[in-house]
Amino acid sequence: MIVKILNSSSKFNGVSYNTKKTDKDLGELMKVKNFGYLQAVTNVLPEEYKNYLIFHSSTNSKVKDQQFHAVITCKGREYDKHQLTGFADAFLKEMGYGDNPYLIVFHKDTNNNHVHLVSSRIDSEGKKISDAFEYKRAYAAVQKILQNDIKLSTDKLINRAFDYSISTVAQFKLLFEQQGYIVTHDDKEIALRKFDDIQQRISIDKINERITLSVKDESRIRQLKAIFEKYSSLADPSLKVIYEPTKYKDDKKPIGYTSDLVQGLKQKFGIDIVFHGKKGLPPYGYSIIDHNSKAVFKGSDIMPLKLFLDHSRYRKQPQSSIGNLEIKVDGFKEKEASQKIFRQGMANISFNTISQERLALISILLKSALHEFNSVGEGLSRHHIEAHVSDKSLFILDKKTGFMIDAERVLNQTDLNLLAKHSGLELPQKEKVIPFSEQTEIDVQQSKNEPNERSAAVAELNYEESAILGAMQNFDLSIADDVDDEQINGRNRRRVRKARINTR
Repeated sequence: MIVKILNSSSKFNGVSYNTKKTDKDLGELMKVKNFGYLQAVTNVLPEEYKNYLIFHSSTNSKVKDQQFHAVITCKGREYDKHQLTGFADAFLKEMGYGDNPYLIVFHKDTNNNHVHLVSSRIDSEGKKISDAFEYKRAYAAVQKILQNDIKLSTDKLINRAFDYSISTVAQFKLLFEQQGYIVTHDDKEIALRKFDDIQQRISIDKINERITLSVKDESRIRQLKAIFEKYSSLADPSLKVIYEPTKYKDDKKPIGYTSDLVQGLKQKFGIDIVFHGKKGLPPYGYSIIDHNSKAVFKGSDIMPLKLFLDHSRYRKQPQSSIGNLEIKVDGFKEKEASQKIFRQGMANISFNTISQERLALISILLKSALHEFNSVGEGLSRHHIEAHVSDKSLFILDKKTGFMIDAERVLNQTDLNLLAKHSGLELPQKEKVIPFSEQTEIDVQQSKNEPNERSAAVAELNYEESAILGAMQNFDLSIADDVDDEQINGRNRRRVRKARINTR
């Protein structure tokens, strides 16, 4: 295990470097922590993370290079992406960055698995986090984590494994193999090997005792059968081969299978599907690890493999701007517009109350869509927002929550005109429109005599919004990449100089 601390930066270029890796499917964003309201936003832009880090660091102008950027790498595939992420998380805490906003990004474009860590050297009180003897401290942190956390995490995993209902020793072994352990066994015990060392041994008699005590949950089996029956027609079951990460395209080693259906069951229900078979050949069976009920099932007990992989059961859903979304409104103007925009029978329309916090967030996302993308349409699509016109008025559909709202509630006049132009609507000029953020501030001031949690949350959100938007206005989007992975490993690339063109 090696930790390398990279050069610092005043503009948090490490975010750009790592997000470009993810855009090219060479990396994966594994963890985002302490980024305030951005934690609740999906599809956050790289610029938003950078602006938040810049804003967080702005309380200390004496430190020029405020970025903390490090890489943690292992030998080959000794650690997987989840293990490296946990290691990086522990390392940041040991180095004093645990309470700071930080990103952890896994890279899979070299022969050695590794993660990048990007944070700020400024803490929440505006003080610089100590970098004295940084390399020595980093080495000590690595040794501490390796010595303590591996044994501890193995013991915790063993305790959790004995909570699962199992019917065979093979199913018990599967719980550890899914966590990256190499599991071997004989008649007396199984050995859990990781990082070139046996971390723990477990008696076969103890495992057999757990098998004897395990009872099949027939109610859960019926639930799983219903879930599989329903979602096998909603998600594509076609198998996709998972290859071992490597930068050599012609040397890909198959290590497993996945599908849209498998990923959907994992994300929605916490169900792991593990296929069995020789790598590169079609599977002959599969197992189900149901983390919700803490049980391992033989796949055929729930649904035969042939039926689980039956593509004819999958009915591709028609592409629609609203899909199965229920339209929610909190005003008669919005309800009337929704009934005209979405014809009767295409959507269910109901009255609900949208929170001020969600309105504030929609306002921020709309500003991003209007000003941070190559086109307004691209921005709206990225943030899952649609603009609709009805009776010469502009409405916003927040597809995440299903709320239809009057655009004037969340946009100032300038941005309202921009979005109207994009939607082909020419709005009449008005004398004055109070922007949503200003109106919210007025509401907060008026409610000072009757403070409540909502008004406090709105005030805090508006403060963050104005500060971040201010930072965005002064932000230079032309950013050079950080050093690449080969430079990290000590092989500096020579830059090819471009010929200078005399334009005089």
